[in-house]
Amino acid sequence: MDSLPNLPRNALRIRPAHPGSEEGPRRGRPRTDIRTIVDAALYKTRTAITWRELPAEFGSWQTALRRHRQLVASSQWDEITRTLAERDLPQ
Repeated sequence: MDSLPNLPRNALRIRPAHPGSEEGPRRGRPRTDIRTIVDAALYKTRTAITWRELPAEFGSWQTALRRHRQLVASSQWDEITRTLAERDLPQ
């Protein structure tokens, strides 16, 4: 991921899409880190590739697409991009 900006891991404070979803044991695969989803979406936008062309470093393109859509639907994507713009970080 050399082409990605070197952003500090704590650059964004992102609240969970579903408060309380972290409670109790989870079954199945661990959820992909939200930061990975944000990085994947920004990489896709910057390089003008399709979701299917997303590099393997970001995990499954289907997961990235689904989680990005969830962020957009919950208006969290607007909050993320606004926070990035306010901090003058590359998008």
